[in-house]
Amino acid sequence: MGSGARTIPAESRRVQTWGGYLCGDAHAVVAVNVTPLAFRSLAESRRMRATFFRQAQSLRPIVVPGSSSAERLDGFAWAGTPAEPQRLTMIFAVAGDELVTLSVRAWPRDDVDQEVKRILESFEIIRSTLTLDTSG
Repeated sequence: MGSGARTIPAESRRVQTWGGYLCGDAHAVVAVNVTPLAFRSLAESRRMRATFFRQAQSLRPIVVPGSSSAERLDGFAWAGTPAEPQRLTMIFAVAGDELVTLSVRAWPRDDVDQEVKRILESFEIIRSTLTLDTSG
């Protein structure tokens, strides 16, 4: 189920989210945010979003087709209780004068991890003028 594309003027960003179940019973949330780099740099976005993680996270450069520069941030997110950690992965991809951030939050389980991997590997920037697909 998707939220549809939304504009958040106070944060100069556009966002669309999708939520549902992977592997039958593991709730997951996928979000794409598009922010002008003039409003918030890659480093600022990374610092701001690091607060979503409950412990130190790993950061590494990656290749995202269509992006001039991309980084991946992995770790565990704050969830309902400390006994229920959720894995959170974010990809920050520079696309022209915008930063596109893909976030995937799901339960840490081998079968779910494989589906999350497929989602992350499918991420690419397909044109320089970015719009969020609202067709579903």
